[in-house]
Amino acid sequence: MKKGICIVVLTGLLLALTACSIDIPTISAEEETRKSRTKAATTEAADTLPASEPALTEEPGTRSEAAASTAAIPAETRTLPASLANPSEEAAETSPVPETPASPETTAAEETSPFLETTVRETTSVPEPSGIPETSLPEESSPEETAPAMILQPGDLVSFGHYEQDGVSSNGKEKIEWVVLAIDGEKALLLSRYCLDCRKAHEKDANVTWEGSDIRTWLNGSFLPTAFDAAEQAGIELVRLTNPENPQSHVGAAGETEDRVFLLSIEEVETYLTGELYEYRGTTPTRYAMDHGSTLGANGNTWWWLRTSGRDLKSFAEVFSYREIDYMGDPAVNPEQAVRPAIWVELKSLEIN
Repeated sequence: MKKGICIVVLTGLLLALTACSIDIPTISAEEETRKSRTKAATTEAADTLPASEPALTEEPGTRSEAAASTAAIPAETRTLPASLANPSEEAAETSPVPETPASPETTAAEETSPFLETTVRETTSVPEPSGIPETSLPEESSPEETAPAMILQPGDLVSFGHYEQDGVSSNGKEKIEWVVLAIDGEKALLLSRYCLDCRKAHEKDANVTWEGSDIRTWLNGSFLPTAFDAAEQAGIELVRLTNPENPQSHVGAAGETEDRVFLLSIEEVETYLTGELYEYRGTTPTRYAMDHGSTLGANGNTWWWLRTSGRDLKSFAEVFSYREIDYMGDPAVNPEQAVRPAIWVELKSLEIN
């Protein structure tokens, strides 16, 4: 009785599986033999069912045959086909895995950047560096060590020293502005941009050259410590100057002098204040210089002294207000001529404007 119930249950399970449209593999010759043997067993089992349980009716075709074949197989030797034993595994094996489409961002990056793949690989598996020397950050250095060398060229403007210029002594002295005329190694030749004062070249109406003039004494005596402090004075070069004769009057030849502050010569004006620097021949006096007697020409510029003798030994050459050199010059005792100092100074002492 129990054996018959088990057979019925197994048969029902197989019918349920076949109802789900699961294909049963083709039965071999050996299975055919077993099928014929189980038909009788199935009939016998049906005869032994109690009257209260309705007999199962075989369906025509493959489904009834498969049920009868499976029912006749002993429990210890009965095996289901792989597709029936584990339907999920077959589905996993036979169903292709859908490919996940790449996101638009990834696709665009791969099209435009040939380095994207390499970059991704490096982030997931970074190879050990081989043969690449280690680099270290440079050591920090003080501003004095890293400060670039001052780069100046003729025509640049710099500040150096202080002198009264606006005529208001109560507000202190103003910075002196200079034009760079030349660079020689670590020093520069400077000419004041404006005329800083107004003085006679010599107090007496007598023969004199630059070497013995009062204006030379004043520039290297009173003016020097007034315009420059001790540190600035240390940066001013003591230079040896030549003092040739006037190229037109042929007078005033003098020996060499050593000066820290001086006036330009005719030769130096012709050498340095040419080309793009020609315009700097023209200049104006400061308010302080005008208060001391400097006058203005029609163009707003003024006249300024040179250290070369003029028409004779009682005069000095000058630069006109309209920028040309006056070779014949003015009498040394003229009180209306402006003073435009020149110096050679160390580059490191300068402040670029």
